[in-house]
Amino acid sequence: IAVKPGQLSSGIVESKVKVYLPMKAQVVGKTATGLQYKYVEAADLTTDKVIAAPATKAGITPTFNTAVKERTDKYGLVFTGYFQQDKESMVEFFTSSDDGSLLYIDDELIVDNNGSHGMEERAGKAFLAMGWHSIKVVYYDGGGGNGLKVSYKVEGGEKKEIPAEMLFH
Repeated sequence: IAVKPGQLSSGIVESKVKVYLPMKAQVVGKTATGLQYKYVEAADLTTDKVIAAPATKAGITPTFNTAVKERTDKYGLVFTGYFQQDKESMVEFFTSSDDGSLLYIDDELIVDNNGSHGMEERAGKAFLAMGWHSIKVVYYDGGGGNGLKVSYKVEGGEKKEIPAEMLFH
């Protein structure tokens, strides 16, 4: 609000402000390329159910993808691993999914694209210190079409899918 003696006060303007503190790098031992994944099947899935369910199968995959699925719909995946940030910077992460997906960096929810919906993209930002950071993506398909794409954009750079050479477990 702006106030000046002898004049009418301005209207009130509100705005949400988020402060991004650097997320500290993690100490990581020996790594190998690829992500660990857990695959589950069920008729009525949500991201919470995918996280809690025992794995139908598990393994290593080079990237975030649905190629490991064993049926066309009603399945879920949890991908976990690490990536190395080469300099301190703001990074925007994106998930495009049909149906729901969640993306966590260092156990903090960054992208919430949850719920049953058609292919939809959502984004979130994290200010990352240089070094290793954990990444986890939870995804489920409740029926109908399905798909998952995980991308990132370093401040000042271009948006692109997270490549296999950046992912470790």
